[in-house]
Amino acid sequence: MRVKVCGLTLVRDLRLAEAAGAEYVGIIVEANSPRALGAQAASLLARAAKAKPVYVTVDLEEDRLVALAELRAPAAVQLHGVETPDQIEGLRQRLPGGIELWKAVSLPVGAGPKEIQTALALAAGAAQAGAARVVLDTRVGGRSSGSTSVRLALDVAREFVSGCPVPCALAGGLSPDDLQETWDWVGPWALDLSSRLERSPGVKDPARMRRLAEVLTSGGRPEAERRPESEQSGAHDAGDG
Repeated sequence: MRVKVCGLTLVRDLRLAEAAGAEYVGIIVEANSPRALGAQAASLLARAAKAKPVYVTVDLEEDRLVALAELRAPAAVQLHGVETPDQIEGLRQRLPGGIELWKAVSLPVGAGPKEIQTALALAAGAAQAGAARVVLDTRVGGRSSGSTSVRLALDVAREFVSGCPVPCALAGGLSPDDLQETWDWVGPWALDLSSRLERSPGVKDPARMRRLAEVLTSGGRPEAERRPESEQSGAHDAGDG
């Protein structure tokens, strides 16, 4: 199971995400969000990362994005605004080839076939312009769910992912306890977690991060179920004695 932990602002939380098994770590840059960092702070956090850093931006000017990548080249830049295919193509031409472009696309919780097809058309346009991956998020009241913790209906997510022309990460209201079901049913390229790992916006909860680590290492089964039967029997006998 491939996971990205997003909305990181602290080195401590970066280390928790890496210890949990996150392959990607998301850093929101210069956006209207309590989880956003300035360019300098974001680049310093990215430099500290052992996992693959992803800069998450919202309609940031092309020159600013290029300058940000020069401070510390990330594994990817995730475009989470209303960037057009022309803007994606222009950015693709200016960034080094080793930096992937990811484009976020959003759907309402119970999206119907027409909305799914519209979103797939946006994903196709982004892919043709140079986006290597798509991030599917939940739209609530005109905004994506980065601050609403709302999960997309699994059937809707599955239909979008199956039709997406490039690998698709699923975001929006995911918690550690949702991951196995979502992974098995939807079949995304990756799962993207943020707000449901937090104690407060931009600050991760160590207990929830430990739960994430447990899910990623054990498939989410309780500890007693993971112990060998002989070990469980021995522990029971000792208790009875």
